[in-house]
Amino acid sequence: MDKVSFGYPFSPVLCSVKSVGEELFREDKMSANGKLKPSELAPIPGGQLAKPAARAWNAFSRYCKATHGITISVNDSYRPLGAPGDLARGRWSQWAAWEKYQSGGNLAAYPGTSNHGLGMAIDCGNSTQSAINSWGANFGWSKQWSDAKSEPWHYLFSAAHATNVVAKWSQVLVNDQIKLGDVGPGVKALKDLMRAKHFFPYPSSTYMGAPSVWWLKRFQKSRRLSADGVAGPATWAALRAKK
Repeated sequence: MDKVSFGYPFSPVLCSVKSVGEELFREDKMSANGKLKPSELAPIPGGQLAKPAARAWNAFSRYCKATHGITISVNDSYRPLGAPGDLARGRWSQWAAWEKYQSGGNLAAYPGTSNHGLGMAIDCGNSTQSAINSWGANFGWSKQWSDAKSEPWHYLFSAAHATNVVAKWSQVLVNDQIKLGDVGPGVKALKDLMRAKHFFPYPSSTYMGAPSVWWLKRFQKSRRLSADGVAGPATWAALRAKK
């Protein structure tokens, strides 16, 4: 859920598409609610968000793991707009959430007005809620500025409240799990090892883009690893192996 102001849900026509989370977006540059392009989204564990929100969430995730030994997770993140009938078809979207609400489920925004459709909101379980409530504000995640106050599982990203800790914890290091969109010295180290194995033909950089993921998958497949394009402990070990 994400919108209760302006008479919503009783008058969805009057419900403003604007939200506190939309401060990151300029309407002349971003796609419409629920219709974000793949280039406007970035992966997070268990979903995807608009790039600024994803960067902050992934930084917060890395902070929680490194500092407190906690793995945070989401139950829901970006929701495409979808179409009427999505719930019956088993396709999760803003329309599916709305139809579920109409059938007695949790409160949901009218399709096209959801902060989930901006890639700015997540829903999560109890342990992640505790982590956000304790340390999330500096990363731009807090119930203080979220909508849906009655739903403790729903959080909204605010770039205005994020501090420089996002940049600090966005940098992946050597031996970290590395995936598409990651940035940092760990990415360069990974590519250097791939180059040494003749599985990366370009100069090494600190950004993990789509071509890098493609080459990583090739390497993983050659070593009979799960070719998911995510560098975990097994991939790091294989890259360091003598053979």
